[in-house]
Amino acid sequence: MRILLIAFVVVQSAFAAPQFWNTDAEGIVSESKTLEVFDESINFQPGLNLYNEAAELTDLFGTKGSQLCAPNSITHAVTFLRYARNPNFPNLMSVPDMDQDGTADTYKDKIRYFFKVCNTDREVGTYYSQAIACMKNYVAQSGYTSFSFMIGPHSQEAPTGYRIEDVRRTVAISDLRYYLANQVPVIMGIGWYTFNSTTQKYERNGGHFFNLYGYDYNAVFGENKMILKVVNSWINYTGRERINMFDDVVMTRVTGLPTYYPDQVVFELEGPGFTFNQTKALVEDLFIMFPVANN
Repeated sequence: MRILLIAFVVVQSAFAAPQFWNTDAEGIVSESKTLEVFDESINFQPGLNLYNEAAELTDLFGTKGSQLCAPNSITHAVTFLRYARNPNFPNLMSVPDMDQDGTADTYKDKIRYFFKVCNTDREVGTYYSQAIACMKNYVAQSGYTSFSFMIGPHSQEAPTGYRIEDVRRTVAISDLRYYLANQVPVIMGIGWYTFNSTTQKYERNGGHFFNLYGYDYNAVFGENKMILKVVNSWINYTGRERINMFDDVVMTRVTGLPTYYPDQVVFELEGPGFTFNQTKALVEDLFIMFPVANN
């Protein structure tokens, strides 16, 4: 296994390894969509809109519509790693012609492929354990060592050489600063929580996966706030320039929030695709998928 020394990092994560090598660190530092100047601004989103491809896969929809957020997000991350990241991972596996249209490894083929290998259910979507398992298997089947794992209360397995306590915990802002600063495409899993007036608690009634490709951060935010660069599968970026195919979403620490999961959720999201009346988007887990080249 070859692990190369990192050229650029802004912070040490509460859980960090192996080192990542970014040969073009300056290229991922960019401005926010706002005019505000931040201490750290990272944005490496690749300008890829998969909304229309996923919308055409109606044979995979359930009675309530699409549950393709996990297959879509994994497809987005794999595409970035294979073609857009510097250095990239060109040996990541192509997928078969899943829709039998005569062309293999299209975006729709990839979404279909991950729908199948992640055991996504048309009605309930993809469970966290299924999502991380198929990420790990895909990277390993591509011939790389799979540095793929979850950070969050639902994590069930730590990478080799680390303790489960290192990854089975609440998400920290330092995690996101570390991995995103190193062009690791993070997938975030959130829960949708609605307030129950009878129990006086927020109850989970669904979840969602989406991609993170950067952030804005000021030192005064500490571990309480950051602005995420989000690519969300249910937002259609058609008509935007490629450099704007993302949204700024604010992640803020919540304290004393009454839920049935008080030890598992400490951050709330607000912004396009996440702000709804009476429903909160609460951060649960991060999914890290990174190939490590074998010697």
